Amino acid sequence: MAKKKAKPADEKAIVLLRLKEEVIEAPIVGKTPLIPHRWSEKAKGMMPGHPAAEEVRQKLGKRAPEAEAGDCLYRLQGGRVGMPAVAFKAAIVGACRYFEKPSMVEAKSIIHVAGEGPEILVPIDYDEMVLREDTPRNTGGGADLRYRYMLVGWRAVLSISYVTTSITAGAIVTLVDAAGRGGVGDWRPSSPKSATGLYGTWRIAADETEEEGAP
Repeated sequence: MAKKKAKPADEKAIVLLRLKEEVIEAPIVGKTPLIPHRWSEKAKGMMPGHPAAEEVRQKLGKRAPEAEAGDCLYRLQGGRVGMPAVAFKAAIVGACRYFEKPSMVEAKSIIHVAGEGPEILVPIDYDEMVLREDTPRNTGGGADLRYRYMLVGWRAVLSISYVTTSITAGAIVTLVDAAGRGGVGDWRPSSPKSATGLYGTWRIAADETEEEGAP
């Protein structure tokens, strides 16, 4: 049986240090109203192939704007309104386009936004909830009515974990502030289906966190 070749004396074993992670709280303030749009059970039931599609179609009748708009809200336990943490992360990752580094691929793995509940939602506070009636075009080209609530004077605190050996806290704040240009929710500037998006944008709140942002 052949003997295993011994390692040269000067060849060292690979040593890997565990990645260090920290959490930063980034308070944001809405610049334009936020329009949440959760897929309601009714909307899901109208999709081709859904088990309840036929039953939903048979029940269609007079519209109930408040009920339809309410079904489009993301709710935390206790009824508080929220937005998916992944929506904020997508906006932050997208903001990497404004900078040389980090790349969007890098940002996906070194930055994470925390949320609450099974849907992983970020709680949203607001001053006023306004009912909207919009007339988008459906897939067939015809006009349709859509009812959603718009949150005016909204604000939130993003709890963001990041790898400290890859990015600094100041860079995170800068990215969050830049991400506000693209926004979240319906009719946001970064929406791939809208060239006129205005809603769901934000800025970093004016506190000590802002001072740690861009150099």
